[in-house]
Amino acid sequence: MRTKIYRYDRVEEEAEIIQVEVQLRDGMGREVNNTEAVLQVAVEGKGKQLLGIENGNLADNTDYTAWYRRTCRDSCCLS
Repeated sequence: MRTKIYRYDRVEEEAEIIQVEVQLRDGMGREVNNTEAVLQVAVEGKGKQLLGIENGNLADNTDYTAWYRRTCRDSCCLS
């Protein structure tokens, strides 16, 4: 799995949002193309929470705030 992390400051609430882009990889570290897998997420720490998971698939009606989501074209985005 490869990740990219983006940070956003929410000045009005004195908080920070971290967005993580996740891409599936095989055992050799190579990109896995057009693969769907269920990604399960756990967020730990005082005051931390999962805001949502997005996979870009308009046909997927999984609740954004669910702790799991199927990847679409081998990736998804966590906030």
